[in-house]
Amino acid sequence: MPYAGLHSVRQDAALEVFTGVNAAGAAVCVAMLSPAGAADPAVAAAFTAAVNRDNAYAAPSGSVEILAADLAAGRPWAAVRHEASGPWLDALLVELPTPTIPPPPPPPPPQPGAGQPWPAQPWSAPAPAPWAAAGWQPPAPVSAATTARWLPGVMILLCVLAGVVVVAGSGVVVALRLADSAPHRRAASRPPTPSFAPWLPPQPSVTAPPSAGPFGSGPFGSDPTTPRSPEPGKPTLKPVPARSLVGPTFGPADKTYTMDLNDMPFVFRTGASWGCLGGKVDIPQAKAWVCIDEGNPGSGQRMNIMLRPCPTTCTPAERTKMNTDWFDAPRNARAGKDGRTWYVETARDAKGRYTLDVSHFFGDSAGAKLRWQVGVWGGSPPAGKELIQKIINDVYSQTP
Repeated sequence: MPYAGLHSVRQDAALEVFTGVNAAGAAVCVAMLSPAGAADPAVAAAFTAAVNRDNAYAAPSGSVEILAADLAAGRPWAAVRHEASGPWLDALLVELPTPTIPPPPPPPPPQPGAGQPWPAQPWSAPAPAPWAAAGWQPPAPVSAATTARWLPGVMILLCVLAGVVVVAGSGVVVALRLADSAPHRRAASRPPTPSFAPWLPPQPSVTAPPSAGPFGSGPFGSDPTTPRSPEPGKPTLKPVPARSLVGPTFGPADKTYTMDLNDMPFVFRTGASWGCLGGKVDIPQAKAWVCIDEGNPGSGQRMNIMLRPCPTTCTPAERTKMNTDWFDAPRNARAGKDGRTWYVETARDAKGRYTLDVSHFFGDSAGAKLRWQVGVWGGSPPAGKELIQKIINDVYSQTP
């Protein structure tokens, strides 16, 4: 979990809310399914739908941007800006049903054995609390109807009271959406299709036994240095030589994570602390993700990646049409050496960023008939452009 100072401020049957701060010191609210909610497919599906809905690259007015999420964790979670959390939590509480599947039972008490003797005294009920002797009794349980009325307000109030005060204009808030005005990076108002996960924790290049924490294992678990083991049947890096389209490629000394995105027929490497969030672009049949450095959200580095199938075999006419869909200015695109790659490199755009925009066509394996188009756009302050080049070159290398 890329947040510090997490403090639980509310928990009900389906959801628990935490407050904390991101790496830039900005306050966040983290909504996490309760154990019972995570065990109930209906609750988990409703939570996923809510995160997908607010993961539009240019969210409609009034929507909240998801800063980060892990829907594959043991207890799925999503984080939003603290100051904008109220409406989102209101809607989330309405959408989540009451869990009907009980959470897993607690582990049994320890049995006697070596180093674990039976307790010296038998168990007995705790002594009555002092207030009980004075005649005070806890209030009666509140009805479900009453809970539905006051729970959203109390949840939001607790989140506000427990959060960190954010001074306007201070810090950096990570907006995981495509904010560029380019046609292929403009957001659609519709949420992402549910056939691919909105976010997956990055998979490391090296494997070791996972270290589970309250928010899962790997980069956002209790030990951020412990990588996850690859899942059986998942794609792995192809044993192919590194290819350079523009700039350097990853070397043995680089710390990387292998990014395995759902429905992506290949994996690729990013920086060690990067994460990807899924979304939707206004290109037919296209699936898209945006990736940033979760460990340093103020770096100004980001990458957008899009995948879609060719209508047939990526014929020259199809490639021309698909390049036109992807590039802002197709006439400025330069052809690569392989005859199926085009790119536009900008030393400094209107926002002062270095950018590299690539369209590449590939098949299911090297030498196979062309089947897919992958579009990759990366932006960075000019001083950090080499990392963007390495990531894009890794995508290029893994799609020979």
